Amino acid sequence: MRVPYNAFWLAVVTALCGCGGPDVVRKVTLMPEAELPSGHTVVAGTTLRLSTDGLEPLASTSRYVAWASTPTVQVALGELMPGEELAVTLGSATPLEDIDAILVSEEDARQDLPPAPSPRVRMRGGLGEALDYVPVSADSLAAAHCAATIEDDALSADAHGLPVLGAGLRYAVWATVPGSMKDNPGMAGMGGGEEEAAEKPMVFIGKLDEEGALEASFPSLATATLLAITVESDRGAPSMSPARCLHGEVLLPAAQEQTTVHSH
Repeated sequence: MRVPYNAFWLAVVTALCGCGGPDVVRKVTLMPEAELPSGHTVVAGTTLRLSTDGLEPLASTSRYVAWASTPTVQVALGELMPGEELAVTLGSATPLEDIDAILVSEEDARQDLPPAPSPRVRMRGGLGEALDYVPVSADSLAAAHCAATIEDDALSADAHGLPVLGAGLRYAVWATVPGSMKDNPGMAGMGGGEEEAAEKPMVFIGKLDEEGALEASFPSLATATLLAITVESDRGAPSMSPARCLHGEVLLPAAQEQTTVHSH
């Protein structure tokens, strides 16, 4: 019996992509990869210059504010734009020798500068020194890990060892889903160039609950190649935060790889 040409190629495509067969379960082990915001301050005379790199863009209703902390008072130095330098000339009210720390906090942009920083402190460091990211550090993430599975378009993730986050922060899960950028405007890409970002968009899948778990689904998630976990502010802009904690490549279990190869 001769098989019709179209039917033959339909059978080949079905065998190659697994269509009509059991769902393929892909496993992901996410391990520490700390890419965290950083910053530094430089003092020249009575001028203090402060710059940061990698702070998450905030929604228009919020802003970052830099502070000089002394043993008796905390003084607002001004609004800090992510990626831009803030230069402040200090007066007699805030002598350089009295400053023991520089802070950067999230504040409400709809109000005047408060008399003291909110609990949402994101950066901290000594005068003329590096600024450290307060929510997490490379050391605090060293023992963290996350096991995840992707079956069809459903994701199940279970993270352990992640540090407890402060006020207004959450852990979020992102995935590279080829071709999904058009469905998620504003989502950030991985890598350095626009071309690479277009090829490997990162799309928001969901946020971890207090136990570090997530059950979620996303169209075409079965084609994902990479998962990442970031620290996100609830006041953040609708894009991926640069503060990445864990990442892992999506793999096909060995037994299923062998089955797939034999079926070809």
